[in-house]
Amino acid sequence: MCITFVFYGLSLNTSNLNGNIYLNCFISAAIDSFAYVAIWVLVDRLPRPTLLSGTMMFSGATLLIMKLIPEDNTIVLQVLGLVGKIGVGSAFSIIFLFVTELMPTVVRNMGMGVGATSGFLGTMICPFILYTGVYMKILPFLIFGAACIVASLLSMLLPDTRYSKLPDLISEVKPIRCCGCTKRRT
Repeated sequence: MCITFVFYGLSLNTSNLNGNIYLNCFISAAIDSFAYVAIWVLVDRLPRPTLLSGTMMFSGATLLIMKLIPEDNTIVLQVLGLVGKIGVGSAFSIIFLFVTELMPTVVRNMGMGVGATSGFLGTMICPFILYTGVYMKILPFLIFGAACIVASLLSMLLPDTRYSKLPDLISEVKPIRCCGCTKRRT
């Protein structure tokens, strides 16, 4: 939910950035293309939770750094907003692969449906967050950045599914890590 919340929020906010609206949308699309290619290269080289957490942490940190920049420095704010989109665009491209690897075959369809539905809830919330920019221009970016940091920390609890066989039954699902502990509770 958080990934789609931030991804669509930053995508919809591209038209609110300073400068040419068409150029901003083109740069935003080019950033997404770059993020997809980068994840395609890195997905088999890094553990999935580390990759997901790293991209979300990068995006969150970049969006929170925007608070330190004066609001009259619009070019730097625009660049940081678009750079923050690289991280969340990367996370958006890996989440579908990661979720399908986590779900067992018997409930994979339902799990993807629940994930997509919760993602669309985030999509429905993001225009209201963008509206807070009327009161403080940087506020939507701060909310998106904080959400990215929280999601990044929580994603580190997920098991690594790289090079592992997809689970067929619910009993074969890898347990969620809990404070460094990987034992399954009974």
